[in-house]
Amino acid sequence: VELLPPTPKHLSTSSSVPAVSALLTAATGSADHRTAVAAVRDALDEGDFPDELLAIWSRREDEVVQPLAAAADGASNSTSVSWHLPKDSRAAAVWLISQFTERMGLPSEAFAQAVTMLDIYCQKMGGKFDIEALPGICMAICRLIHKTESTSNNMGRRFSATWLSKWLQPSGSAAVSVATEQLRYYERSVLAELQWRINLPTVETWLLAFCARLDAASQGFFRDSLTWVVHQGIALSRVILQSMTVFELK
Repeated sequence: VELLPPTPKHLSTSSSVPAVSALLTAATGSADHRTAVAAVRDALDEGDFPDELLAIWSRREDEVVQPLAAAADGASNSTSVSWHLPKDSRAAAVWLISQFTERMGLPSEAFAQAVTMLDIYCQKMGGKFDIEALPGICMAICRLIHKTESTSNNMGRRFSATWLSKWLQPSGSAAVSVATEQLRYYERSVLAELQWRINLPTVETWLLAFCARLDAASQGFFRDSLTWVVHQGIALSRVILQSMTVFELK
């Protein structure tokens, strides 16, 4: 599975990053302005979201998300199939993802990652699966994320097909049963359709990157405000993802 550097849980608190204001002040009257600009870039690259990582994210979106977004919009030059998961079905799937990520003890950013994977998988499949398969697909996606987050080997027993089938009955999803082989098939199918790229950039990771880089560049001058922006933005993104696909956010 292709992995990217972990997303920080909070803004950087390093005091070694020079403030942009100081660097720009030093550049005033300096003959070598490019040196000052390079110093600003070096300061940003010392943080958790260097330019190289953002370039990888941007390229990943260009390769994976943008072509599917064009298909979802019905673009005439798109080579992908235009297909939309029914809104009610997607809303139920997103709710299942929120429940699974919470019960598996996954980090909060796993929710946006799982929803992004779901939207991309469904669009790439072009409706070539039954709606009744959604609970199993959602569980498979969350299991894949869990495998990259945890070294525990008992995940298969704790969140097995049997556990999923029993959990779905009292939740109102009657007559839905998932066999172990089905769950494994869904995992393989998701990996194949996403080309093993399960750690995709999300609206949440972009928000964290922007705020962390601004925090580093300003040497924490706006940290209180940026912390508020992060908390409010993540909460808002979860609400938005309930009703909008990742393609509609582009």
